[in-house]
Amino acid sequence: QQHPWNADRIFRATNRAVEMAGRYWAEQPLPPGHMSGYDEYEDRPPDGSKGNAYQHIIWNILLLEFLSEEEVKALVTAHEIEETPDAPDDIQNPMFRQMDMANNYYGQQLFKTLPGSGTTEAKRVRSDQAVRDFIAAGKACSRKRGDPSRRAYTEGFESPARCGIA
Repeated sequence: QQHPWNADRIFRATNRAVEMAGRYWAEQPLPPGHMSGYDEYEDRPPDGSKGNAYQHIIWNILLLEFLSEEEVKALVTAHEIEETPDAPDDIQNPMFRQMDMANNYYGQQLFKTLPGSGTTEAKRVRSDQAVRDFIAAGKACSRKRGDPSRRAYTEGFESPARCGIA
């Protein structure tokens, strides 16, 4: 169902995912020579990183708190294939799109395993830990560490089979 009030909820869920991913990414060790934990947007982990995998997985979990699985799939797929001026790297580099789509899927699957009782904040704490554990177990799609420049993030997957290749 499409409702105007979903726009605000989607916006808030997106911002919350970015905020949570920023905290997660800030805790990660940086590659040698890297001066910042963020990309040029300065509000989110770099594409291809484990922080970006966290952001996509948690975003899908947050969206599923109030949207159906079909609505979330439609929304995140449209987001990944939308050609916008502020997302040129996904368009120029299909690997990032593939990684994002894989991690969106993992978020939707992980949501199904989470307990549903408790306050919203308690659910988010459980979700945060579940995503951290998922990534630590090597189950997310991310690139290998390497050259910190955005254009070099195309070299190698951490776990190719987790990204729909291999």
